[in-house]
Amino acid sequence: MIIKELRKEHGWSQRVMAELLSVNAEQYKKWEQRGRMPAKYLPLFSKLTNRTIDFILSEPRGGGGGGGGG
Repeated sequence: MIIKELRKEHGWSQRVMAELLSVNAEQYKKWEQRGRMPAKYLPLFSKLTNRTIDFILSEPRGGGGGGGGG
């Protein structure tokens, strides 16, 4: 999952993203470090980043490649 890359694509800080998802900033930071988030947040994250859940889940985990698309 590329949650960090999608957040940065929109120019949001971790704190802003946490606020948009209504979670604690430290919790969101842990999600980014692990490269995954609880499934219940995926629909909102998908809407906020304008990406489908399938796209978010299909991205390679932990990869350094900044694959385009769009």
